[in-house]
Amino acid sequence: MYRAFPSELDYKEYPYSFPDKVLAKLLKDIKSLHPKIAHLICSGAGLELMNLDSRMVEFIIKDFVKTNTPILTIHDSFIVPFGHDERLHKLMKKAFSITSMKEIIKVKYNHNITKIQLFTSQHLDRDFYLDMFAHVIDGSPSDGYKQRMKKHYESAGAKID
Repeated sequence: MYRAFPSELDYKEYPYSFPDKVLAKLLKDIKSLHPKIAHLICSGAGLELMNLDSRMVEFIIKDFVKTNTPILTIHDSFIVPFGHDERLHKLMKKAFSITSMKEIIKVKYNHNITKIQLFTSQHLDRDFYLDMFAHVIDGSPSDGYKQRMKKHYESAGAKID
């Protein structure tokens, strides 16, 4: 019943045994922790969502390729040349609308560095350059992320500062 799980496990790193009985309990516990989506776990819904996501990404990439505009995808995020952010924003909304068949949507995107910020009158020395990208290196997790991470560590029995 749970053949996929053991076939993906690296037994050299984790030399444990997971009988079906243990896996069934684990699955039951996961479902009880997430009652609103319990009926979707192991239903194939994840595969369907990944397919929708890939269709949206494909839609956006095709549009950029038509105009020979470079685009870099990182999972479900995009990096585009300066001046194409509004185009990307509109395409993301259109792609979601087409694939999900929903009209009212919110697209969340980061306001990234702009040409004006990059070419200010300040000297582009190493420290200035690194300061401009410090938010990427340091990260700035949202309050929701922090709460979820805290809950994760607590459920794993780890101490949190």
